[in-house]
Amino acid sequence: MKKLIVTTTDDKFAPGCAVLLYSLQKNMKDFHECDVKIFYTSLSQSNKDMIKSVCPKVTIQEPEDFDYCKGIKTLYGEDNQDTYLCLESFKQSEYDRVAYIDTDILCISDISYIFSDKLDYGMMACAGTKALNEREKYHPHGFSKFNAGFMVIGKENLAKNRTYNKLINIVKEASTTKSNDEYK
Repeated sequence: MKKLIVTTTDDKFAPGCAVLLYSLQKNMKDFHECDVKIFYTSLSQSNKDMIKSVCPKVTIQEPEDFDYCKGIKTLYGEDNQDTYLCLESFKQSEYDRVAYIDTDILCISDISYIFSDKLDYGMMACAGTKALNEREKYHPHGFSKFNAGFMVIGKENLAKNRTYNKLINIVKEASTTKSNDEYK
């Protein structure tokens, strides 16, 4: 199985990114079997070097096309489209499984099982809001806020970039759809 770990960063989160990679190397027994990619839109050479010093095998790259989210308001304001960089995880069709992990996460035990052949799923994500456990678990209209800080994506959602393209189209549509003061 071809495995990939993806994260995103900028200069502000580069130290956290280095700590995440260090914690994965230290605690994940199958880390050596995984490729690692970091997507960014603004990252200094000194921070690239710092991250590479912690994890020499990492590939650090800008997204090929990031215009789809220009001008879209995010949970963090109108100038933080980097939040959409996590979608690049769905564009990794050469892999069998991709784990996206936010840079503010610390790996404290072995999570190698997320890449197990015994697990059969198209996608797994951990999301949370303060009220998540206070209501029903199925939310037919979605969440007003969603944190995609940890996702594991299976081959069927990576193949031919179909899911990636669907997600990008949703983002493009959201740029013109406004309800009250929220973008959906």
